[in-house]
Amino acid sequence: GNNVSVLRDCLDSIEPADGGELGSNDLVQELLSVLRAMEPRVLTLIEGGTVQDEALLAELFSTLEALQSAFELYDEKLAHMLAEDEAPPRDMGDMGDMGDMGD
Repeated sequence: GNNVSVLRDCLDSIEPADGGELGSNDLVQELLSVLRAMEPRVLTLIEGGTVQDEALLAELFSTLEALQSAFELYDEKLAHMLAEDEAPPRDMGDMGDMGDMGD
C-alpha cells in the first residue's frame, strides 16, 4: 500500500494549471509501472482460492481497491491535462464571433 500512497501524493501535487506533466514525471511513471504489474498478481491471489486466511484476503481486497482508485485518479488527471492542452486559449474564445459582425 505504500507505493499506492506515494503515487496518490504525487498525483495530488501535480496541477495542470501549474504546467505539471504526468507523462514526463519519472517517479509517477515508475510507480505506475510497478503498481500496474502488481494488480494482476493481487487478482490472481484473490481469485485463485489459495488464500484461506480471511484477514489476508481482506487486505488483498483493500490493496486491489487502492490500486484501482489510484489508476482512476491518474486517468482522470491525464484526461484533464489532455483536455487542457486541446482547449483553445480562454481569451481567444470569443474571436470566432467577430466574423459575423459585418453582416
